[in-house]
Amino acid sequence: MFKMKSDILIKSIDIYTLKIPLKKPIKMAGIIVDSAENLFVKITNQNDNYGWGEASSAPTMTGEFSQGMFAAAIFLKNILINKNITSLNDLDILKNSPLYENKGAKSAFEIALLDLIAKENEVPLYKIFSDSKRPSIPIIKMVAGKNLAEEIANQLSSINFDGIVNISGTGEATLTKHLSDIVQKFGDKKIHIELVTNGDKLKPKLIESLYNAGLQQMVVSMYDGPEQIQYFKDLFKESNVGDNYYTLRDRWYDEEEDYGLLYTNRAGSMGDKLLSPHERPCYYTHYSTYIDWNGDVLLCCQDMYNRTKIFGNVLEKKLVDIWIDKKLIDYRKKLSVGKRVLSPCDNCTANGMVFGDKHSKLW
Repeated sequence: MFKMKSDILIKSIDIYTLKIPLKKPIKMAGIIVDSAENLFVKITNQNDNYGWGEASSAPTMTGEFSQGMFAAAIFLKNILINKNITSLNDLDILKNSPLYENKGAKSAFEIALLDLIAKENEVPLYKIFSDSKRPSIPIIKMVAGKNLAEEIANQLSSINFDGIVNISGTGEATLTKHLSDIVQKFGDKKIHIELVTNGDKLKPKLIESLYNAGLQQMVVSMYDGPEQIQYFKDLFKESNVGDNYYTLRDRWYDEEEDYGLLYTNRAGSMGDKLLSPHERPCYYTHYSTYIDWNGDVLLCCQDMYNRTKIFGNVLEKKLVDIWIDKKLIDYRKKLSVGKRVLSPCDNCTANGMVFGDKHSKLW
């Protein structure tokens, strides 16, 4: 472990919040983000050296608002002021503080302290974690993109998969480079491939390219208002795509109407934790699997942020073997009878019963 040359006495702590307008709003499920609201922490020691830390508020991901982060920062300031830092172990004071959760605010303080320790000891920050130098960094696997898509398509084709592959998740699919090439990996194998998008980047050239590559259904989530309906109908008509090959979903409702969405806490990654697990079945794991950008197979789409349970990687293990993994089967058995006792299901508010009842009975 890194050894500090001398102790650090925390003399002062300055806290700032800053709201930075975005050039273009970011549209996400249930929310439109038009600014970045960040917390900044400056920690100064007895030698007038200082370190900076920063954290972003993300109420739909971490449950933290900038106002709450500022209040949490004041609380942490009162704990840390005039404290003597003698080693990296002393940073545990943040983790062990009586302040519950507030991970964003705590991370801003941790970053500021690490920055200060590095400056006080006149070393680059990386040396605090390791003094060794690597002559090279091994590449484990080619992640995401066309190679991953080809591997998944080949595995599904080998078992005569007749279900649906859906390109969606935490990001906007149409920002992906070589998206048409990725779709074509499945199209060449005659696998039903669908795509979910907010439609912002859709142009006739891209639409035609995707459908020519084998796309069979596009789902457009509209956030701006009813006027988008005719716009997208005209756009698909111009791109020679029939009405049966796309779906328009209205998402323009206001907060009082829950934005037209049924909210979940994404398996505990958003909002408060549950006091006790919901006692109702969940069928996500019975009829679907979620493959992350790097090939990791997660428990389900609700765990996409925390990634609590990873059952394997399709670049290292066959998807069908992961699908029948004993641990995953144990989850299915418990969830089919409403026992949400395993993590992260014990802290998930998702209904989980909209689809999959028939699949659950098969298991």
